[in-house]
Amino acid sequence: MDTTELLRNVQFVLDSEGNKTAVQIDYAAWEELLTLLEDMEDAEEIRRSRASGEEAIPWERAKAELLVNDKPLRPFGLCAGEFTVPDDFDHPLPEHIIKEFEGGTT
Repeated sequence: MDTTELLRNVQFVLDSEGNKTAVQIDYAAWEELLTLLEDMEDAEEIRRSRASGEEAIPWERAKAELLVNDKPLRPFGLCAGEFTVPDDFDHPLPEHIIKEFEGGTT
């Protein structure tokens, strides 16, 4: 079913004056509509990638390549004892360091 066909099944909720105030759609039709819109968005992203010269490959091929090239995970605690994480590790960075990351000067 295409978007137009899905939207034909929409029912409008009217206020007391007969003005359309909301839309009601069957849940299965809603899911199908979302899938169509997501597919359109994905297709547009692929077109932009190809236009910019970026390689686009089908997901199934990419997934197969990921499985073939899958490296074993590093063991937990690989660097244990080699360094100490400071207590303020997750505190916000000072302004001067943020400015340096953003390309500004201190």
